[in-house]
Amino acid sequence: MRNIRAEDEIITNWKGDIEKPVVSICCVTYNHESYIEDALEGFLIQETDFPFEILIHDDASTDRTAEIIREYEVKYPSLIKPIYQTENQFSKGKMINKLIFRKTKGFYLTLCHGDDFWIDKTKLSKQVLVMNRFSASISGHPAKEVDVESNDLDRLTGFLVDKVSKFEPKKLIQRNGNMLPFGSIMISNAVKEDVFANMPPIIGHTGLQMLGALRGGIVVLPDVMLAYRVNVPGSTTELFLGNDDSRLSITIKRVESIKQLKKLYGEIYTSSFNILLAKQSLIFAHPRKIRSFLLVINNVLKGEIVTSKVVILSMVISLNLIRGLKYIFGLKYIFGFCKNQYSRIRHTKIRN
Repeated sequence: MRNIRAEDEIITNWKGDIEKPVVSICCVTYNHESYIEDALEGFLIQETDFPFEILIHDDASTDRTAEIIREYEVKYPSLIKPIYQTENQFSKGKMINKLIFRKTKGFYLTLCHGDDFWIDKTKLSKQVLVMNRFSASISGHPAKEVDVESNDLDRLTGFLVDKVSKFEPKKLIQRNGNMLPFGSIMISNAVKEDVFANMPPIIGHTGLQMLGALRGGIVVLPDVMLAYRVNVPGSTTELFLGNDDSRLSITIKRVESIKQLKKLYGEIYTSSFNILLAKQSLIFAHPRKIRSFLLVINNVLKGEIVTSKVVILSMVISLNLIRGLKYIFGLKYIFGFCKNQYSRIRHTKIRN
């Protein structure tokens, strides 16, 4: 066990009832014995003047993950509240976040996977201040990417801003529903109830972001306060996107998720969601994947009114034509290079 300050030191500056935490930290873990202590340390270094709780859901790990959590549970009995599964719930199709959300007491909920970790001891304080200031329902911040050995890869992920900024939902939809790394997200209790009511059919951390933004937009902080670990064996990204069959299955589910969000958002955002639906075809826009391409298009068009079908099909043709030209002229690589350079410039500007 790492040498981190004792429980009494953590709670010494807390104001209010410890049984009524302001924030519930929700951590989902499975076979993360090499990483879970980094996550726990990131939670336990938080300096706040308000109570918080740490809920960790171990999904029947087959390694030492649960054993490590138990060691910390003994040392921090008022803070760490584990949920130990004896059978893997993810493999049964259960939505793990809903299982852990049912146990939370906080006014705000913040998320993190067991293989990622927070790197700023003021993260919770900064984010709660911003949530209160903007009366926000969802907020987040960029993350730095690290490898399985925690080496900095000198790359950032997430939407970069120069100062705390609030965006209308349209901005998020234009970015495919993804502006915030999962481990950066903080949501309000109201969004938790929206999760219970709408997930599924809404799925994924992009679905969660769009569900949260429905209540008045999305707030992004400039601070890089999360280390996002890439290429972790057995990660959900690997499981979902490891082969074409998995990609097809998750794409069709994502189409249904977007359609449900389109209904919730109403007519004012119809055009934005039609474009987002059309973009789903790009994953399989290849002569060798024509069957999957057509399956996705069929699911995109199913249940849409005639005018939406025409718009979506027009967008599919336009997007795939543009993508084809990018490949033909090698622009894909130029755009990728420029995007990476822009991210570096923005990061340098923020640090300075």
